[in-house]
Amino acid sequence: GNVFPHTIKKPEYSQGEAPAPVDLPFFPVYKDENHNGDISMRVETGAGGSIIDVKTKTNIGSGEKKSETEAPSSWLIDATSAEKSFSGLVVEWSGAPNLVFDVIIEAGDDLSRLRRIAGPVTLADLDYGGHRLSRNRADLPLTKVKYLRLSWPKEAGAARVSSIKATFPKPGVQPEMKWKEVPGQKAAASMGAVLGKTVYEFDTNGVFPVERIEMQIPDELGVLQGALMSRPDLASNWRVRHTGTFYDLVVNGKTINGGQASIAYVTDRFWKFETSQESAIKNSAIPVLKIGWVAHELYFVPGSSKNCVLAFGKQGVTLPSDNAVDSLLSQLSKDSSFKPTLAEISNSKNQNIKFNPPVRSFPIRKWLLWGLLISGVAVIGFMAYRLYRQMGGRSEL
Repeated sequence: GNVFPHTIKKPEYSQGEAPAPVDLPFFPVYKDENHNGDISMRVETGAGGSIIDVKTKTNIGSGEKKSETEAPSSWLIDATSAEKSFSGLVVEWSGAPNLVFDVIIEAGDDLSRLRRIAGPVTLADLDYGGHRLSRNRADLPLTKVKYLRLSWPKEAGAARVSSIKATFPKPGVQPEMKWKEVPGQKAAASMGAVLGKTVYEFDTNGVFPVERIEMQIPDELGVLQGALMSRPDLASNWRVRHTGTFYDLVVNGKTINGGQASIAYVTDRFWKFETSQESAIKNSAIPVLKIGWVAHELYFVPGSSKNCVLAFGKQGVTLPSDNAVDSLLSQLSKDSSFKPTLAEISNSKNQNIKFNPPVRSFPIRKWLLWGLLISGVAVIGFMAYRLYRQMGGRSEL
């Protein structure tokens, strides 16, 4: 069959930095134990709906403040100072160490009609095996509201919120990440294990444009701290891509993990993780490496054909530099209404199919330009030769 004109492009998306987090005012809300634990409060607001003060039913009119030893049931958050839509909250607290608890977040522009937008979300601050593990961020759907309420469960004990910040996403639409789990194996001494360290090796069995990584750590290993490295082939040297702490724990029935880490774009096939953790040396459990990337998009012009065959093969094959599809897309992208049709894959078969190479148009412009340049050089050379002959004849006279 013939090959349709085509090109492969990576989706364009913003690589800019997210706006700086914004501090949000917050106020404790207490349950009224004399009224079956109901919450009744009076909220004083200022210009633009900003909260000035919050008083619960037990101290309305009395001027009394709740004792610092009494635990609030929730925290009312004034989000009017966040001028843009935000995508998360960073919560800092003090007063109690080694905590793991779940919170629920509600939001709205009317304090009497708050709706749940996230939760249960696990927050944690732990000292585990000599490592300080902190999880203090709650991801939210993109939100622009005046008020938020953060539940504060009994598991939080004597902890009190000391800071709440709204975080913002990067500008522009971020593409969906594709993920692949890569099983590992523990390297033996003969395979390159470093003395005093445990080395886990991973083979992705392909070339992937990796931009994000995550490690799934078995319970037996607990927390692993070390360096993640990669290389394109077995003959190349290892290069460090990320250094940090990885964990995937279940504490009091709640799961906490180290999350994802962004790395510089790399297409290496072979990866390894080195750690000096004693738990890794004595344990046969193996972590799993997860690699994430933004998939490239294939654009093609099928003409009148409705059915096409999609095939792939050698990595080193490159598209011609004068690819007509690239030029076509460049022109069409200037029209905001242009949307390419999404092709659907009906079935997948492993077949050896031979395709005729795409017919490349004769680069007439390129040859014409080179012809003009060569002709110009020839004319200048001829003129220089004649001038030289004339000057030589005069010198003889």
